Amino acid sequence: MNNDTIAILGWAATLISPVITIYVQKYLTEKNRYKSIEPDKRNAVDGLWEGNFTQTLHGKEISPELVMDINVAHTGAITGTAKFTHNEKLVRVKIKGGFHNENFLKMNYWNPKKHITQFGAFIFEIDYFKSQIKGYFVGYGPEGQMVIAGPAELKKAG
Repeated sequence: MNNDTIAILGWAATLISPVITIYVQKYLTEKNRYKSIEPDKRNAVDGLWEGNFTQTLHGKEISPELVMDINVAHTGAITGTAKFTHNEKLVRVKIKGGFHNENFLKMNYWNPKKHITQFGAFIFEIDYFKSQIKGYFVGYGPEGQMVIAGPAELKKAG
């Protein structure tokens, strides 16, 4: 190899190695972020959930129906969707999160439409006996253009 080739390879390795390090670190962080849960408890959470959440918007308390479709991976990671109706408009958000431990879920949500600023998080406690999840959400939405929070309660459908 001549000196020019060695210099080019060294330059390329210098540029590429930090990028590879960042992607590997992100992969390992995501992979190990949530607790792996036994199959019976994963299956109990996996599926369709129905209930409502309560928020105060412009001084008025509202409690829209909320439907979540939760998919649980063997790693304890959760993906899914949620939908609710607000001002006669169907709103759909994506969900990503996981098990904090076998009794608690942490999930972020966001609107996949890039032009809509809507995001937040849910923290739920799981009641396996009642097939119920109860907790709170905090988020930001386009309607109120402010941070809102409130309780949420869902039961397993079916």
